[in-house]
Parts: sequence; C-alpha cells; structure tokens
Amino acid sequence: MKTVIIFIVLLLTGLPVSASENLLCNPGFEDGPVGWFGDTAIPGWNIWGTDGWHCSDSDLPVYYYHDTKSITEWWDNSGVYQDFAVVEGTAYS
Repeated sequence: MKTVIIFIVLLLTGLPVSASENLLCNPGFEDGPVGWFGDTAIPGWNIWGTDGWHCSDSDLPVYYYHDTKSITEWWDNSGVYQDFAVVEGTAYS
C-alpha cells in the first residue's frame, strides 16, 4: 500500500502541465508549518494517519521534496493526497 501511495504522489507531482496552471495545490509541499501528521496542516493536502512528518529535513532517507520542505512517512498507515478535477478525454501535458 505504501508503495502505491508513494508512486501516486510522485506521479502526480511530476505531471507536466501548462506553465500558467498546476493541477495540484502546493505541489512541492513548500507552504505550511512543519510538524507531525495530525499536529499540522499542509495547505492543499489531505493527511491521514500520524506516522509522518512535514519537514525541512530533505536529507532524511524517505522523502519527497521540491525545494526546502518534504514529506516523510514511516509506515503504510499514513499519507497525503489531493482531489482535483479533470476532464474526461483531455490530455494534460
């Protein structure tokens, strides 16, 4: 399950889109305070579970980061996701 979540997050954050528009809000996790899942909110992201950290430690062994902040998860009982609208039959590039 954790592998699937990691793959989906990496896939979604790597989707090419128009330079004027992002499908995801806060795709690099840069906005919002650092802290444990359950103790902090990451703008634009829904969090489940508490075995994770929104951090500025991009040297941790498991991380997904864009610039200075990252998401670290320890188990498969927590994660982050976003819901966003797409149009059927539309190619996003």
